[in-house]
Amino acid sequence: MMWAPRHSGPARRRRGGRAGTSTIEFALVAATLLITCVGTVDLGLLLWSQEVLELAATDTARCVALGASPCSNPQSYAVGIVTQYSFTNALTASNVWVQSNATCTSTNGHVTTGTYTVVTITDAFWSTFFAFEPAAVVLGGSTPRTVTACYPG
Repeated sequence: MMWAPRHSGPARRRRGGRAGTSTIEFALVAATLLITCVGTVDLGLLLWSQEVLELAATDTARCVALGASPCSNPQSYAVGIVTQYSFTNALTASNVWVQSNATCTSTNGHVTTGTYTVVTITDAFWSTFFAFEPAAVVLGGSTPRTVTACYPG
């Protein structure tokens, strides 16, 4: 009985060679995982900074309406709150507006009559990850965010 000749050389290497396959698979999976992780951290920072702006607007409106002494300068009070809780510390006093004896209007257009203290804070979230993506308009980038809080008083 005669054995079939073994193929050696390029034909055999093309058929069964799997060297480097796991390296390519790892590169594809690692790149996807890295993008997902960085995007998740950046989205978390966006949500955190939004909550800090809302906290600053609410606390400043309440403090001004009650006439508390720390709020003699409401702009610096709001900046102090943002500086205390934020990672970016980019808010300036020129981005904080305070109106006394104003009418409160909700985001859906509902108007509440009466005298309210209204605090509006405008800030921009600069995303390091989403700045180069089409999602920058929705998730951050350099899009300004506006937060408004009302407190009766």
